Amino acid sequence: HPAVAMQEEVAHGGGGGGAHARAAVESGVEGAWVAIPSGEYRLGPKPDELPFAFDQEKWGHQVQLDAFEIARTPVTNGEYAAFVDGGGYAHRGYWSHEGWRWRVDTNATQPNYW
Repeated sequence: HPAVAMQEEVAHGGGGGGAHARAAVESGVEGAWVAIPSGEYRLGPKPDELPFAFDQEKWGHQVQLDAFEIARTPVTNGEYAAFVDGGGYAHRGYWSHEGWRWRVDTNATQPNYW
């Protein structure tokens, strides 16, 4: 599933699936993708915003992001399985340059603990 590919790319230094991920969408769901414009965004909460935050969520800081698209809804286990079973880890078109380099360098053919 393209959203999974994009999540893999983002998790491993890629820039998001962009046109590659969009081209593979077969959901037919209107508005399945949301365009996020480039700009500066705050990631993480301010100390007084939440009663609890995990260590890796502390504290809010500004980041510059390039424009990207992301699926409106989370990927289901079935969609992810279809992506893996359908050769998603072998299809270069689903990956950014950085994401593909990670996949090749680690010889990833499926998610860990799959």
